[in-house]
Amino acid sequence: SSIAYQGAGRQMGIERVLDLNLANPDLILPNLVLHLAPPNREELARRMNRDLDRFESAGNAFHQRVAECFGQMGNILASDSRTEGIGFSTIQPKGGTPEEIGEEVCEAIR
Repeated sequence: SSIAYQGAGRQMGIERVLDLNLANPDLILPNLVLHLAPPNREELARRMNRDLDRFESAGNAFHQRVAECFGQMGNILASDSRTEGIGFSTIQPKGGTPEEIGEEVCEAIR
């Protein structure tokens, strides 16, 4: 997520953040990354109905850059020899409860 939030969202540079992450000698890379993406309208409604945290208050342009980066994340990981074996999938949950979302995630990784 740091690639999307800091690299794209905060405009620090996707490759720069990836390089910083991969420079960590204790880094353990996953086999699969799942991105849970709420439908846009639900995300906006959620942000409007409560106090915003640091990321939520970053503005629409920030969130658009993050969403676009997550949309390209599979290609980003596949194009770098250090991360090319990592699978990436975006799931847009239809359920609303944690249990329903958990079932959808389990279905996606089977």
